[in-house]
Amino acid sequence: MLKILLVNPLIDPERAYGIRFKKMGAVLPPLGLCYLAGVLEKTHSVQILDANMLNLTNSDIVHRTRGYDPDIIGIYATTMGIHIAEDLASRLKEALPDVTIVIGGPHISGYGKETLACSYFDYGIINEGEYAFLNLVDALSRNGTQIHEIQNIVYRSGNAIKLNPQQSIVEDLDALPFPARHLLPQFGKYHPKMMLSRQQPATHILTSRGCPYRCIFCQTPFGKKVRFHSAEYVVEEIKLLSTDFGIKEIKINDDTFNLDVERVYRICDGLKKEGMELTWSCNIRIDRVGGPSFFKRLKQAGCWLIRPGFESGDQSILDTLKKGTTVEQIKKICKWAYDAGLMIQASFIVGNPHETEKTLENTIDFVRSLPIHYPTFSIMTPFPGTELWENAEAYGTFSYQSFRDLALSHNPTFIPYGLSKKKMLFYHKKAYRKAYLNPNMVIRHVKTVRGFSDLKKLYHAFRSLLT
Repeated sequence: MLKILLVNPLIDPERAYGIRFKKMGAVLPPLGLCYLAGVLEKTHSVQILDANMLNLTNSDIVHRTRGYDPDIIGIYATTMGIHIAEDLASRLKEALPDVTIVIGGPHISGYGKETLACSYFDYGIINEGEYAFLNLVDALSRNGTQIHEIQNIVYRSGNAIKLNPQQSIVEDLDALPFPARHLLPQFGKYHPKMMLSRQQPATHILTSRGCPYRCIFCQTPFGKKVRFHSAEYVVEEIKLLSTDFGIKEIKINDDTFNLDVERVYRICDGLKKEGMELTWSCNIRIDRVGGPSFFKRLKQAGCWLIRPGFESGDQSILDTLKKGTTVEQIKKICKWAYDAGLMIQASFIVGNPHETEKTLENTIDFVRSLPIHYPTFSIMTPFPGTELWENAEAYGTFSYQSFRDLALSHNPTFIPYGLSKKKMLFYHKKAYRKAYLNPNMVIRHVKTVRGFSDLKKLYHAFRSLLT
């Protein structure tokens, strides 16, 4: 039995959300590490160190790791955090020269074997890691034999970096144990973004993996093949979160929760049957909604918020992004959801390929016309593994030199031809102010206030817009 430590490094909230919104950001459990631990703990000793929740620097992590004395350390990294993971690995190798370090997460899944150009990473795992990591650990317990046979693994052979075949995905999601959330510290301190929960404590779950759509900007570490947990598994997991962890609100974090509408209805029926006093929210795809009754069913089962990705209010931009949706669909979906009593958090992007000041103005005007409550505006940022990453220079200027500069909230690194960084930041700020200081928006939010805590949230949110 080997001792394994799984680490989620600290990401600076200001870098993740920008200086205006850093105090409103989310700190959610590292679900990927919890899934890994759920599989590994059956045969090995596993601990999770969530530095992001505990606010631990890399030096703090190294100090704690000495006490754990692990044989293997797994580090999770997004593209925005890969430089932090590299620094952590170097410090760990200096403190514990014999430890084996494995890198996983969205960055290596998109960027591939070149991630191991950082010599402090001994192995990497591409895409889904539960069984790949388990097989790697088992192989290392046998002195590293048969490494070349493990799917989804990146490793060194002499001076070469090799990538094994990547066909391995988890076909039967119900065969996975529930995520090992019991290994997380102070579970009740996790929280979604300030405005985006009705009750505390709250957490998130995944009920499916994969996304079949072809949006040019979206990283999909779970791949294009969609697999689902059964409705029964989902309801049982939510029930466990309620009874064992006291969770009162669930954020369903699937790329697209409503790919299978009938499964959604079975989940809704299961939640109603259990009679749990839960509220929940979900990501949806607007062209996978049958009609107004869909939103009524969600509302009756405790859903209070939907999170569709609209991205733009200009049809030419939507077509460039390969969204496969229309502005007319957006209008219709917003009306149906609003009429059903749901609140709407809709994502938009500033600085898309072929973006102009005119298309940006179109989007701002479009947002103001919709009955939505929480529009969010990201800055278009190419990430490894996306079509835009491969073709960014066909649409604008972009530097591939440093992952450290990539940020969705405040630092344009991709500049569409015809725009400038200054213009993008101007429209990013303008979009937020025009959307939220719209009288109709203010009225919508005033109508949803249930008490002092809601007023306090609104105060902090609107104050952030004015900084």
